[in-house]
Amino acid sequence: MLNTRQIPKEEGIDHSLGLMREGYMYILNRRRSFNSDVFETRLLGKWTYVNTLDTKS
Repeated sequence: MLNTRQIPKEEGIDHSLGLMREGYMYILNRRRSFNSDVFETRLLGKWTYVNTLDTKS
């Protein structure tokens, strides 16, 4: 079955400062707020995908 759900995208110019300020909690906080294991954010001026899915086989 095809999943058509889009990847959440964090709005704003850049979130590098938030990552430095919050550290690892930045990822956990965004994951919780987006209710998603994958989200897109801008770090150091470049769009970045953050994936917290378990990729073990």
